[in-house]
Amino acid sequence: MLNKLQLMLKVPLMALFSKAFYLHVLAMRGVGFRYLLILSLVCALPATYKVYEVVELFKSYEVSKLVAQIPPSFISSSGTLSPKSGSADFAVITNSAGIPVMVYNPQGHPLDDELNHVPIELRATELMIRTQNGSSALPWSSIFSTNADFEPYQSAKTLDELLNSSLLTFWPAVALYLFSMLAFNTLLTALICKLMYVLVFRMVLSLSQCLRLMAYANTICAVLLVLQFFVYLPLSFGITLILPLLYGLFFGRELRTLVLRKTEAVLREQRKRQFTGQGGEDNVQAAPQDKDQNGKGGTFVA
Repeated sequence: MLNKLQLMLKVPLMALFSKAFYLHVLAMRGVGFRYLLILSLVCALPATYKVYEVVELFKSYEVSKLVAQIPPSFISSSGTLSPKSGSADFAVITNSAGIPVMVYNPQGHPLDDELNHVPIELRATELMIRTQNGSSALPWSSIFSTNADFEPYQSAKTLDELLNSSLLTFWPAVALYLFSMLAFNTLLTALICKLMYVLVFRMVLSLSQCLRLMAYANTICAVLLVLQFFVYLPLSFGITLILPLLYGLFFGRELRTLVLRKTEAVLREQRKRQFTGQGGEDNVQAAPQDKDQNGKGGTFVA
């Protein structure tokens, strides 16, 4: 049991730092989504702690009452907040004591020194939260439905129910968010990776192998997604695509080198047998064919 636990803890580290580990991944079964599910559940633990910390902060600022004062807005499919036609594009919202608590600033207007330290700022792509321990940003796509209206009164009611939820309510929600992000990214990068291996390395891997490779390669994206809950870390969609593909690129080069090295070793052995007269007629005929298929850039089927 202890050895199995140690192995489970080592797998994400090997997925981050070990090129040799991906050779073992290639020989595994499945497509890697079980790994992504377990990874999401584990990564959701620290992220849930941070979310609950924000929930308690919102309670102290009476945010559920203040949200009703936000101008009517719209969140696009890309997760961008914008004011509706006729609504204000900037607003400073204060609590019952007259202290600024929230700034509605989707247009990115410059803020003075006083407003720069307001606890909550609603930006175009994220909700910025400032505490004594530092700042963190939550993308709108992670906390609200995209391609939908942001109605202040309805949002205030929903937020009030959310703020009064228990800690255990947030863990599966955060895990589902992480898993959906990683699963989608794995599927997309696997399709790109399969094409890249054919065009760049002249190797044909099955879709399940590419899915499995990209599932483990997306470990770096899981780490960055969790870090977003703690530090201000702008993570664009392009970055989440490029990072796993870089792992795939490095592994593809390693695999191609290994295949060529093995092929050259086989060819040397065949030539040696041919020279010493131990190979027979079959080996003499087989050597040129092997060289044609592998030694001169033929297709390798994994």
